[in-house]
Amino acid sequence: MYANYYLNAGIKAQKANKLDDAEEAFKQVLADDEKNTNALYSLGTLSYNKAALVLKNAAPLANSDKAKYDAQKEIADKNFQNAKTYLERALPLLSADKPREKSMIDNIKKLLPQIEAQLK
Repeated sequence: MYANYYLNAGIKAQKANKLDDAEEAFKQVLADDEKNTNALYSLGTLSYNKAALVLKNAAPLANSDKAKYDAQKEIADKNFQNAKTYLERALPLLSADKPREKSMIDNIKKLLPQIEAQLK
């Protein structure tokens, strides 16, 4: 019950674009169950999306203010690293025999190379 409450709260916060609240809710689930695949996957995709948003917003600075761009890139890289960590933790816990989890596996396998490319 506890995990479901915080998972639902995290999803609701994420839909409302309250990303920090969503992150905290998902972390509450992991505090109780560090192998909760839904929370790990949600934190991974949330961190990835946060990183992508930071980079998108920083793009105009790349040519006009390198120092500010570099600072934003550092924030994005931290989020990409968090995404990688959460997704790598989730992957071995998921089963390809379960359709919903297979979808998560497929998405993780698409995201991890993208994350690696961003971190280079």
